[in-house]
Amino acid sequence: MFDYLANSTWCSLIGSAKRITRPEWEELFPQTQFFLVPYTLIAQESQQSRHVLVVEQNGQRYSAETFDALLNVNQIVITDQNLELVAKAFALMTLADYLGEEVDFTDWQSGKWEGRHTFDHYLKAWTKIQGIEFWWWFTFEDGRLKFVTRDGISDYHIGNYIDVSLQTLPLPPLVDYRFAQR
Repeated sequence: MFDYLANSTWCSLIGSAKRITRPEWEELFPQTQFFLVPYTLIAQESQQSRHVLVVEQNGQRYSAETFDALLNVNQIVITDQNLELVAKAFALMTLADYLGEEVDFTDWQSGKWEGRHTFDHYLKAWTKIQGIEFWWWFTFEDGRLKFVTRDGISDYHIGNYIDVSLQTLPLPPLVDYRFAQR
């Protein structure tokens, strides 16, 4: 087997799944289980340590891309009272590579911002791994989550962070999420 790996241009080694929780998930999705699965991508001269978040409920799997379906199966209606909680629960689902350590939410604002879409809220967080400041821009409409953009990274190595080389864990790109209308 190791001869095969030595001659291969790439391979992926998967670790064992570990159940994780976050207060936001426990409050919003008490029947849902979250697992963090580490894997290592090895390609020629480089190696990247990554994670996948596996979200399961009633035999179904969910992801950040299907977050609206997870809200639906849990019969969650978005209101002014739970808007921030919904945003934080979503944001955490987009941070698989950073959930092994502290994630602190540092700002939540409502307003109107023009970008890829017209956004009405933003959320900011800091991760202990690499000291990254993440921003998410949200569009909520008629009690539903419509769009989310997680900005590309402009600032990192902030605060008391755990240094992980950018070759091992590259900075994440900008990602857009669009949710189906019910």
